[in-house]
Amino acid sequence: MPLSRFTLGRGPFGYLQSAASTGSVSEQSFFHASGIGSAFGQSGYFQNQAPERVPLALTRFAAEAERTVAVLYEILAQSVFMAIADIAHFGWFWRRDFAGIDLSQRPNVARWYAIVSAGHAVARASSRVNARYCVGKFYYI
Repeated sequence: MPLSRFTLGRGPFGYLQSAASTGSVSEQSFFHASGIGSAFGQSGYFQNQAPERVPLALTRFAAEAERTVAVLYEILAQSVFMAIADIAHFGWFWRRDFAGIDLSQRPNVARWYAIVSAGHAVARASSRVNARYCVGKFYYI
């Protein structure tokens, strides 16, 4: 069974029950790959690592990262969890400072982040990565 068939539920993990749920998980997986990952990565690169400041790129990618957070905010207004996408999205939100993302104006996303980050396995893994790979405010693997 592919990972996209799993969801956070009663469990720590449970199985999806309907085709509609499976579609939602696939939708979030594609949103992660084509939206959050690329927007946060490009925004972070142009803000922190580009050899020269490119105002157009800074503005464009920061706005795209904010737009993807706004989309996620609306999704989380309807549901607490998004299935395996929770873990996929968490990686970028855990490093949101890199992309210049602030969750203070997005309470649905901040609530979701707090719930996911409080999970035992997530907290344990996060602390191990922090101890091993944190250089300043960014992480390098």
